[in-house]
Amino acid sequence: MKAAIVGTGNMGSKYVKKFEVLGLDAVLIDLDASKLSPYPEKFKKYTDIDEALEKEEITHLFIATDPQSHYSPCTERIRKRFKRYG
Repeated sequence: MKAAIVGTGNMGSKYVKKFEVLGLDAVLIDLDASKLSPYPEKFKKYTDIDEALEKEEITHLFIATDPQSHYSPCTERIRKRFKRYG
């Protein structure tokens, strides 16, 4: 399993901390690079979700953006992912 946390602000930061406590690896994605910089180097970091999905073998997405922006990242990536398989 390789997970990505999309959005590292309020809720996303809680997911990152939980991943650290559990010793799990994650890819961090945030449009604002300054929000990524405080996190340890062990996490791969991206400001572009499509680049992260292309370069990493991500199997799970944790969408931790503000509620108004949940829908678009989810549906766009699901459509792209399933186009690959038929």
